[in-house]
Amino acid sequence: MLFCLEVTRGIRLYSMDATRVLAMILVIIVHTRYYFFAPDVHSSLFAMLTVVGTVGVPLFVILTGYLMFDRNYEDNTYLQKYIMRNLLPLITAYEFWNITWNILRYTHVVENPQKWSTIIKAALFMGDTLSALWYLPMTIALYLGMPILSIAVHKITLSSYQKLLFIALILSGTIIPSFIPLFSLFGHTPSIHSVLKMNIFGASVWGESVWMIYLLSGYAIYKGILKFIKTSVLSVLGIILPIGIMYGIEYSGHHVQHYDFVLVVLLSISTFELLTRGEQLLQSNSVLCALITSISKISFGVYMLHIFVGGAIFQLLKATGLDIPIGKSFSGLLSIIYYFIFIASIVITSQIIMLILRKNKLIRRYVLLMK
Repeated sequence: MLFCLEVTRGIRLYSMDATRVLAMILVIIVHTRYYFFAPDVHSSLFAMLTVVGTVGVPLFVILTGYLMFDRNYEDNTYLQKYIMRNLLPLITAYEFWNITWNILRYTHVVENPQKWSTIIKAALFMGDTLSALWYLPMTIALYLGMPILSIAVHKITLSSYQKLLFIALILSGTIIPSFIPLFSLFGHTPSIHSVLKMNIFGASVWGESVWMIYLLSGYAIYKGILKFIKTSVLSVLGIILPIGIMYGIEYSGHHVQHYDFVLVVLLSISTFELLTRGEQLLQSNSVLCALITSISKISFGVYMLHIFVGGAIFQLLKATGLDIPIGKSFSGLLSIIYYFIFIASIVITSQIIMLILRKNKLIRRYVLLMK
């Protein structure tokens, strides 16, 4: 599954566990940084959190391509197992959380309830979720199309055709969409969009064609295509440089943190590749591996619960009389420490809730996506 650990050739990949945990934390940062920090009060820190947080969702999709793309989907026995073990639980989880999230909205800890007509349309894939749940319809679409895409990639070996598709995908998925945020830096908002839509199996969500890039890049990393790049070079050109440029842009008051922005794509792919290179290092530390693995197993549940759990914890902290955002009450270092304690409390509270829910086998399998 997307959020449950896959074992490749009988070997547990702790770097994949680490990737899942990192992605989970980054998604939490995207949705909770406003509780502790504000752009006008903590401009430097807020800009950095905005930059790194955007990488969370792309890492999840790259992980899917890495673990799931190179499968024998031509084998009908395996394909049937894939439908029952991967696709069906994903759909049932989406339908469950689509309703549950709206029920939880009546607590008013984060946001107001949506109209139930909106929830019904979302359940039938007839309308947007209008929430962070948008990620699941996109993932369902990717899982529906992955067997066809995988077979096509493995069967069509003509180099010229592969290169043509690659160029079209890069142009439509990230280069062309990057023009608008870049022009906006100079006060212009040109009417530019990619006419080619390469998200053959995707959804009408943020990023559109770029999710194909993330999915296929995961497969490319699995095949070792990026191994020729030295770690030092990849660290500088793929991590430090994109973060530095995007940090400068965010700090200046502009916003380019879109999933299809070319530097976000570069940063996401480079981060994933570097994490795969840390496999041996992780295996040498059994305590760290055990911790990462335990958190990785609950990553989907944390994703589904963190907005409301985080909102409830924030409301409790707010009730104590703390200034809002909370980081205003403390020095820069202390505010960072308290914020990560806040994130840890979200994960721990979510885990406690899941320990109760997972006792039911159907909930464990089809709601929490735990095998």
